[in-house]
Amino acid sequence: MKRVWKHLVLQLLVIACCQPAFGRAAEGDVERIEAAIRTAQSRQEADSPDALNFLAAEVVTAAADPAQRAAMEQLMIRGLAGAQTRAGRDFFCRQLVMIGSEAAVPELGNLLTVAESSHIARYALARIPGGAADAALLEALGTADDNLKIGIVNSLGTRNCRAAVERIAALVVSPNEDLVSAALAALGRIDSDAAVAAVAKAHGTVSAKLKPAATDAYLDCAARMVKQGKLEPALAIYRQLFAPDQASICRVAALNGMIAAQRDQSVALVIAALGDDDAEVRRVAVPSLRNVPGEAATQAIVAELARQRDEVRAQLLGVLADRGDPAALPAVVQAADAAVPAVRVAALNALAALGNASVVPLLAQRGAGAEESAEQQAARNSLRLMATEGINAAIAKQLSAENSAVRAEAAKALAARGAADQAAALLAAAEDREPAVAAEVFKAIRAIATSQHVPALVKLLTSTQDAAVRSEAENAVVAAAGMTEAGKNPAEPVLAAMPGAAAPEVRASLLRVLGRIAHASALPVLYQSAADADAAVKDAAIRALAEWPTGEPAGVLEGIAADDSATPVHRVLALRGYVNMIPKQPEATDDQILGNYARAIQLAGRNEEKQLVLSRLGLVRHRRALEMARQHAADPALKQAAQSAAQSIEKLLAAPARVSASHNPDKAGNAIDKDPNTRWDTGGAQQGGEWFRIELDEDCLIAGLVLDTRGSGGDYPRGYEIYVSPSSLGDGQLVLKGQGNEAVTKIAFPQPVRGRAIKIVQTGRAEGLFWSIHELTVDAQPAGQ
Repeated sequence: MKRVWKHLVLQLLVIACCQPAFGRAAEGDVERIEAAIRTAQSRQEADSPDALNFLAAEVVTAAADPAQRAAMEQLMIRGLAGAQTRAGRDFFCRQLVMIGSEAAVPELGNLLTVAESSHIARYALARIPGGAADAALLEALGTADDNLKIGIVNSLGTRNCRAAVERIAALVVSPNEDLVSAALAALGRIDSDAAVAAVAKAHGTVSAKLKPAATDAYLDCAARMVKQGKLEPALAIYRQLFAPDQASICRVAALNGMIAAQRDQSVALVIAALGDDDAEVRRVAVPSLRNVPGEAATQAIVAELARQRDEVRAQLLGVLADRGDPAALPAVVQAADAAVPAVRVAALNALAALGNASVVPLLAQRGAGAEESAEQQAARNSLRLMATEGINAAIAKQLSAENSAVRAEAAKALAARGAADQAAALLAAAEDREPAVAAEVFKAIRAIATSQHVPALVKLLTSTQDAAVRSEAENAVVAAAGMTEAGKNPAEPVLAAMPGAAAPEVRASLLRVLGRIAHASALPVLYQSAADADAAVKDAAIRALAEWPTGEPAGVLEGIAADDSATPVHRVLALRGYVNMIPKQPEATDDQILGNYARAIQLAGRNEEKQLVLSRLGLVRHRRALEMARQHAADPALKQAAQSAAQSIEKLLAAPARVSASHNPDKAGNAIDKDPNTRWDTGGAQQGGEWFRIELDEDCLIAGLVLDTRGSGGDYPRGYEIYVSPSSLGDGQLVLKGQGNEAVTKIAFPQPVRGRAIKIVQTGRAEGLFWSIHELTVDAQPAGQ
């Protein structure tokens, strides 16, 4: 056998010698192909797949060239003929699925009546065109047992083998119900009049159990006819299957088939089905109207709105919305006044798709209803969703409607739509005589305003008399100022209004806005106003300073907290703000922070503020902090807070250098674990603003750092900013900026910087690439050395 195989392989290689190399044509590779074929012929499931993988790769290579393909096919045919195991036969059949031709039909046909190989042989034959494969399947059909006949019949049906119709039709009377079902399915797939006739006959004669299979086959015949343009014979089948005595599922399928066949002529049919005695048919009839094209169909559906029961009317309105035909609009508007709530709701919902500017007044009125209801929500949804031209302008006109509720609803709708093109109309409406309307207008402005609207909004704010409206105006100013481009002062228009603000309530309002904008240029005004003679102004300034996001006001707040003449409320507010700002002062060292915490405890008149200080103290990784916490544990009122702070500090002191990150903080330790195979990463593409922070064990002189990303080479930071803090808590000050351009980013400071913590901010963008750190190395020496 070995000599025969070697002769055959060499012979085939000679045949292909004028073509590109046949696989690997060296003699050693010929031997390997020969060996692989023998291995495949005797393969067991548990055997190594290496030889088969090699041979399969050779088949793929040969399939790309006709001459090589034919030669390789002969090898696979011979291999199949000598296969001794099921696994071996399966392997060769799978290769013939790819490259088999009529030459392979005899060997594949031999397997059609072998139970364990029939399926894979049919799979290969199914890919081979021509009558030879059909003939092999038909021959096997005569000798195979019933179980194998099922598969053979399926293959003949899939191949559309007209020559098999008579043989398959004869199986419809078989006592084997599975075989009958397969035969009916195959007949439904074969495109021949004889097959259709056989299915029609079977549909009227098979048992009730087999009737669904016959129905499916009949429907397949009809669907094929529709695709071929043979509409009349298809409709004849569908009408037969739609008869009242047929099963519901059969009638529903037939109805859909008739709609597909008749298209724009099927409206009358579907409308008639709306009154069918079969509930399933009625249920399907309404959705079916969505698929009937043309304005005539729309008008027919509209006509049914006056004739159908309320439940169907609501469904028909949904159909009209889905069809999107503007011709239905008048009828939908009329239905919005129906006596039945469900119909009104359906009509109002339909206006989202069909409505235009003309229906805006109707929707605004319904949306302005006094009580929350499904009807009100439907109107609001449609106002928000209508997409035809001029909707925003039409809604803006309602800002001057007589009814104040309608005016408020118009403002809500413009906000929901993000109608930036109506900013001028909203600014004009912000002076509405009704406070409730003006408040809604300012809410809408907040949703769409930009920095260019800040001056106008500040002017409106200073002229507003109602406190609730003023609060919404403040929100709008802050939102618009937040849109100011980088490099410009968002607080400038507000500061410009301060000198002319005589009324205390207006000055207080402007101070609240300045506090929320939180630009450093506002601090002098806030400091001055914190000592104002007017209580409201003073209160607004102190509250703004107490909520300032950075540490600059800390000294002023400390002074207020220590001022015995200040009100208790202001002293508490100032002290709380001061405590929060202590670690935010960029130049403060840990010793200074601890000194300030000690000062805060001295100033605290209530245990609540002392407990606040102790909670902040628990974040400081310093032995002096531990001593401070333990000292206060002797006070019964502070014992629990002091012990909790002490436990927190002890854990910090026992832990290695503390790291944190803006993304995946639980993985931050991977960047300093001295294992280059682990990493910290952002888990998303570099967008700018991601940060990583490391706290050093002690005060150090820092010369630079290295970010090693070699395990994920492309994940280096595209840009970076390095901040160094003299304390373990703060973010510190900017030391330098730079750009990364390779897997290892080496960052050297111009001169050593003293600090306890380093924060790295990633400032670049990289589509599809994370920012990763496999290892972070800090070049630093203890400051005492």
